[in-house]
Amino acid sequence: MNNDGGQLYRISDIRLVLVDHDCMMREGLAALFGREPGVEVVGSSDGGSEALDLVDKLRPDLVVVNVSPGKTEGMEVVRAIAQEGVGTKIIALSALCNRTIVAEAFRAGADAYVVKDNGFSELVRAIDRVLSGETHLCSHAYNVVIEQFRNPADDNNKSILTDREYVVLQHIGEGKTSKEIALQMDLSSKTIDASRRHLMKKLEVDSLAGLVKRALAMGMTTLVS
Repeated sequence: MNNDGGQLYRISDIRLVLVDHDCMMREGLAALFGREPGVEVVGSSDGGSEALDLVDKLRPDLVVVNVSPGKTEGMEVVRAIAQEGVGTKIIALSALCNRTIVAEAFRAGADAYVVKDNGFSELVRAIDRVLSGETHLCSHAYNVVIEQFRNPADDNNKSILTDREYVVLQHIGEGKTSKEIALQMDLSSKTIDASRRHLMKKLEVDSLAGLVKRALAMGMTTLVS
């Protein structure tokens, strides 16, 4: 995004660590940041204890961490860095966006949430803002947060779901089959089918299409429009 004068927000003298399970994504971001004056990517990691060790050793100004629904590692890295209290700013970066993951990222200690579809300039803007002491929501994240206030009744439906049912419903909202969901969650297809039946009963729908519509209405789908 641009500021009022149409210029990209300027960042300088920044020491940065990248945390993403995707090596190609880390390398791509490092190349893009290499073109930004005054920005130095001092380390990168695929996550876990290695990421925490890097932050502890290098004490960067900022860490960009990939986070995803249904996978706890990224959020755990955000939480652990925030709890260290060393002043390192944290940007949660994700290909996905829904109300739950945005809220979870900020509760864990993130200073910004950026959806990858917003582009590199949005990430640069987020860095500029968090290093100025502000928080930042990209446009996609902002929209899902606003939608929560418009449809507060949807949260009542969420409260009756188990953690497993919640994640299954997210995947159903993305159009995934039971087999695909089972592989991603490391469960059997029969278990996913059982969760789907329970979801239909709890949410009072009688078809898979009904579940997809309910996931969309509840803001639970991780697809970015």
